[in-house]
Amino acid sequence: MEDIKRFRVKKQEKDDDVYFSIAWSHLTKAERYTILGSAPSMAGVYELYYREPGGALKQLFFQMAWYGGIREHLRRDIDPTLLDDAPIQKAIVEVNSCFFRYSLMEDIHDMEDLCFFFSRKAPPDKKELPSHSGRYRKIYVREIDSDRLVTF
Repeated sequence: MEDIKRFRVKKQEKDDDVYFSIAWSHLTKAERYTILGSAPSMAGVYELYYREPGGALKQLFFQMAWYGGIREHLRRDIDPTLLDDAPIQKAIVEVNSCFFRYSLMEDIHDMEDLCFFFSRKAPPDKKELPSHSGRYRKIYVREIDSDRLVTF
């Protein structure tokens, strides 16, 4: 497993605003045994991508993992036998190669703020958008990624 200490979210507060810096892990193929060896059982945020038939990567979602850690959440997200209540996601993971990246953090309220921030690029048909913690006026995010996959 990589040195996971460098894949963390850092936070700075100024006045009523917050500035997050997300240091992403390397993009890794999301398969059962790969996840066991490369995803930590720690709290944090992660993104799941799939490769479209044309070869482009498309984000499936940005998610937070609190109880059970990132490893447990990812395993559930890519196992088609556990996705009966998510038919679109099930169809995607059954036929496409999936990839993930993560960043560690311990504060659930910070995770909520990041999920709210990243929900701005969620598909318009997504029914329930996450709420933020209400602690900050504005949320700013900077992504640090050696794979050059920056979403904002």
